[in-house]
Amino acid sequence: MRTFYTLITFLLFAQVSIANTPANLEIAAYIDLYDDIAVLEMKRSGIPASIVLAQAILSSEYGTNSIALDYNNHFATQCGLGWDGDTQFVHGEGEISATCFRAYADARNSFEDYTNLLMEEASCRPLFQHSYYDYKSWAFGLQNCVYMDDKKYANKLIKIINKYELDKLDNPDSFSPPTQQTPIIGYEFEID
Repeated sequence: MRTFYTLITFLLFAQVSIANTPANLEIAAYIDLYDDIAVLEMKRSGIPASIVLAQAILSSEYGTNSIALDYNNHFATQCGLGWDGDTQFVHGEGEISATCFRAYADARNSFEDYTNLLMEEASCRPLFQHSYYDYKSWAFGLQNCVYMDDKKYANKLIKIINKYELDKLDNPDSFSPPTQQTPIIGYEFEID
């Protein structure tokens, strides 16, 4: 019996130790820092806060990659043809030419610009038929309209959302009242 209690104690200790790895603690700190921005963007755009935050965690490596640290770009958003804001050219490992990334004054601008891009992208319009609390449909929809090359993208987002319980941000209490009353450009429905 004593061996059984020793084993249970060891397993509980191991579980706590794994849960508090440096990466998990950094991700938790990142969530605490940016969850309010993700909720504001959900109110403004209708895109689930859990999706926005999971994408930011994945794209910016929870704020630790150079694009996020140096340029406040938490979604690795590239310049594109219509971009006339600040830019930064970055050479990836083994790349001959540099890639142009958008640079922002702060993280808030990065989150807002990214959700604007999703709202304006014609191939993403079907996403806005999903409820803001249906993060799984949003994850698979994003995989189909934006991240087609990564067949595991939706599952990566869902894993992050489930692990850190980000879906709690998508509740109706955090959604009301909306911060914007005007229709959103490129949006088929008006969010009240």
